[in-house]
Amino acid sequence: MVKAPKRDAAYFERKSINEFPAAHADLLAGRYSSITNACKAVGPMSADTPMKALKRNWLNASSAEKKQFVAWIRARSPSATAVAWSAIREGGAGRRTNDRSLIVALDTWFAVNRGI
Repeated sequence: MVKAPKRDAAYFERKSINEFPAAHADLLAGRYSSITNACKAVGPMSADTPMKALKRNWLNASSAEKKQFVAWIRARSPSATAVAWSAIREGGAGRRTNDRSLIVALDTWFAVNRGI
């Protein structure tokens, strides 16, 4: 089995010397505080984003933590059904209903189920 190459500072420094000599010169001149910052600036390494952090942490989360997180998200964001019902109720997309009993029944259901 072939061992994966190590992606440490030495690897990125070699890569910057070979592929990005101007960035390496800037690093040596002190324009970048680290090889990581230099690589993020020129391309071989991307900055960490909130989405990357969420994906990484989701993979490492326990089943209980995942359930807790999903419950937290659901409590803060309306479901697609709730959004659609709101649009219908308010006359969006040309589907307004005037059936008062239907409006009351669905409003009650959404209040009880929190739109989930």
